[in-house]
Amino acid sequence: MGFCRSAGWRYGALWIVNLLAGYPLSPYFFSIVMDGLSSSFDEIVSTNNIQGVSLGNASISHLLYADDLLVFGKASIENAQILMDLLSCFADISGLKVNNDKNTILFSRNVLNVHCISSILNIPITSYLIKYLGIPIFHRRLKLIDFQPLLQKIYSSLDGWKAKTLSFAGRMQFIKFTICNTLGY
Repeated sequence: MGFCRSAGWRYGALWIVNLLAGYPLSPYFFSIVMDGLSSSFDEIVSTNNIQGVSLGNASISHLLYADDLLVFGKASIENAQILMDLLSCFADISGLKVNNDKNTILFSRNVLNVHCISSILNIPITSYLIKYLGIPIFHRRLKLIDFQPLLQKIYSSLDGWKAKTLSFAGRMQFIKFTICNTLGY
């Protein structure tokens, strides 16, 4: 795996971790470290060590948002072991640990060895709805009804607007800071 193989990156990552606590540029260093993790995923997918999910011509193996990681792939014991090795190596080098209390794994239908894969990754299996950033994650394409809780949150924010007489500039600021932050979160 590229993340562990590169000695230069290893020393750079260790140097970055030492600077993270209380350093004004720590968000940038965190981004650099996470970019290294993303590059490692790209490398193991390009060398066919792990298979992502194909959508048309694109193959998606992972998505990163802030400090969250979503991993997509073929549910196999081999992929689980490679993923576990990658995450362990990342934790050893970067000092950033995976929080298993916040993790869940969702399998598609008709997958064999779900309990074995779950035990390798040390992640509990879930069969119920998972919400990420307020949007449910399903096995099917999302419909308008799935976005109703998010839309309801926006509508409730707008109710506060109706009670106040705001100028045009005030309304624009309200939209910018209230609704856009709701969608961004």
